[in-house]
Amino acid sequence: MQFEVKEIDSIKRHLLVTVPSDDLQKIESEILKDVSKSVSLPGFRKGRAPIGLIKKNYADFIRKEVLETAVSRGYQQAMTDSELKIVSKGEIQDLKFDGPQTDMTFTVVVEIQPEIDLKKYKELAVEKEKVVVTDEMIQEALENIRQSYATVKSAEKAEEGHLVTLSIQELGEGDMPIVGRKYDDVKVKLGSGQFDEDMEKQMIGLTENEERIIRRKTEPKEGETDGKTESYKVTATAVEEQELPAIDDELAKNLGEENINTLDELKKYLNEQMEHRMTHHAEQHLTQHLIDELLKENPFDVPEAMVDNYINYVIEDLKRQNPKAKIDTEIVRQNHRVEGIHAIRWHLLKDKIRQVENIEVSDEEAFERVDKAGFSPEDVEMLKSNPEFLRRIKDDMIDDKVIKFLKENAKITEVDPPETPKFTAQVDNPAE
Repeated sequence: MQFEVKEIDSIKRHLLVTVPSDDLQKIESEILKDVSKSVSLPGFRKGRAPIGLIKKNYADFIRKEVLETAVSRGYQQAMTDSELKIVSKGEIQDLKFDGPQTDMTFTVVVEIQPEIDLKKYKELAVEKEKVVVTDEMIQEALENIRQSYATVKSAEKAEEGHLVTLSIQELGEGDMPIVGRKYDDVKVKLGSGQFDEDMEKQMIGLTENEERIIRRKTEPKEGETDGKTESYKVTATAVEEQELPAIDDELAKNLGEENINTLDELKKYLNEQMEHRMTHHAEQHLTQHLIDELLKENPFDVPEAMVDNYINYVIEDLKRQNPKAKIDTEIVRQNHRVEGIHAIRWHLLKDKIRQVENIEVSDEEAFERVDKAGFSPEDVEMLKSNPEFLRRIKDDMIDDKVIKFLKENAKITEVDPPETPKFTAQVDNPAE
């Protein structure tokens, strides 16, 4: 068997395979020998019929078997001997077979793993968000804690800032109730903007069990000059006001944290927690910016077979997590295609950087991570002897090392975050 590799593009190859007639005749002889052992012809004992007669009587079957066997062997040998990093199942094209007396030819179309040419992976220009905890952020966190310790008491009349529990009936023409448009136990904090501002103003002064009709004007729709008026009958089933504790040492003590007994200690704790979370947030964003920049600087095509394999894994994972759910695989394929291409390109680039920079993870390093993961002693020993688990641990650690390398060799500019994220410190609330 001979073959020739023809390059079509960066990820597609044609294997032009020739199976010589000598090989085809040998295959035919093997098949005839096997067939002769199992067939019976009139006038001959089983296994004793002449080969020529068998060949004549079973010509179509033998031709089919020779064809399939020759294609299979030629295909497998070409795939193996080509030494290509083939990632797809080969597609047979242009098959020419006129019997064992002449050579057979066919083409195997395959996709290969792309050869990665690292154009730029050092000195990647990226931005990193600054980590700054402001007094305003600390004050907001203190206010949130204060709100969580608030108590409520009945109020005589609803005022801005009060909590009102409502039964709301939507009204139609002539202020008649609309069936199916009644909503009970609706809670609103007046002045919070939860409802239309004008509606909340009309609720000011409500007392418990008082009924009141309130109205609101809607924005005109396209083509209309004026909006419509909507009407509601509201009944206040409860009117309450919050009593907030002072932001002082006593509030800090109420948190029940061992090392927090004063307001200053609470502020320090909040600052540390926010700084930790903001640092983690900034590092995550930096990592993603580095990966995006790396992919931009090193473009290459991704084989469709690799994308399909990635999406198939996503589909199988969704089925495992949701065994009773009906999953629309076409929608999954559409939604995860871009993500799949991104993930594959990052995986291949990461592996190339690992090779070029000799980034490795030893068994000892992997064992150390397992030791520190919090498993029981029995589980630690079991996991250390599990090759698949160790491979996943090493893959994660190589990810970390490659990211660390990229950060150490990048041009990083610190910038203010686009908007201040809502970072809060988590503390237990014994009052809950």
